[in-house]
Amino acid sequence: MAFVVIEGIDGSGKSSVIESLSERMYLHVTREPTDGPVGMLIRDIIYHDKRISMNASVMEHLFNADRLLHMTEIRVEKSIGSHVLCDRYAGSTVAYQTASRIMSGHFADGHNVDIEINDRVIDSMIDTECSSMQGAITPDLCILLDVDTDTAMMRMSNRPDRSVYEKDDGRMLGVVRECYRAWAEITRMDVEIIDATEPLDVVVDLCKYYIDQAIELEKWFKSFPMSDIEKQSIELRRLARRKANVLVYENEISLVRWVKDTMHKIVLKKLGSKEECIDFCRSVGWRFRTGF
Repeated sequence: MAFVVIEGIDGSGKSSVIESLSERMYLHVTREPTDGPVGMLIRDIIYHDKRISMNASVMEHLFNADRLLHMTEIRVEKSIGSHVLCDRYAGSTVAYQTASRIMSGHFADGHNVDIEINDRVIDSMIDTECSSMQGAITPDLCILLDVDTDTAMMRMSNRPDRSVYEKDDGRMLGVVRECYRAWAEITRMDVEIIDATEPLDVVVDLCKYYIDQAIELEKWFKSFPMSDIEKQSIELRRLARRKANVLVYENEISLVRWVKDTMHKIVLKKLGSKEECIDFCRSVGWRFRTGF
């Protein structure tokens, strides 16, 4: 069953989108921080203790511990046939803790805190993601709701209580947003970025479209009786294809080569002719793009 994550800065509209999606689709909705003991501790810290909240190393370990405990819930739901939709996951840990390090001057050159997302920051983000995913399930899809800080702060203006990340006129959230966008480029996960300033129904429709694709792709992969080695080979090629953001070649000859290479010979044997391969790809709504 598909495991999908919704990411975004505070005020990006995640809660509204998830609520609308849960009304339109059969999904098990969960979140991080969780409602477990570690998750509740994290919530208490980020709303009441700025000193600890801005300590990236401490918060990273807390989020990772909460995620490991969260795996039981996600695995159980997937095992009983539920598609899981998670509000925040490892991407949030990477974005927020990298932003905390930037704001605290961890990467600063002298007294210059406002640095660009350079190689040092990227290396740190990769390390953070690796530690964040230790023992965790890789999502089939991450949707990043991208929104500018002015819009986000305006949406949160009537919130009775705000986390420490929301209390500096959007400066911290601006850094988090840039970290999210950088993370989407370097992560091994499949990330789709959606402009969250669009009307809610437009954003929800786009999210549903991408989730439907992820569900269909997951069903397709599970329909083949493959060995563990073949599954690992396909998974690696699928990640490479997703990373390149290429779904289907325009050239039909290249498409058949792509199918053979990415899905192994068993897929071509299952689908049959070249025309059947192309028809299948079109039937599940895969976009046509060039380049690799």
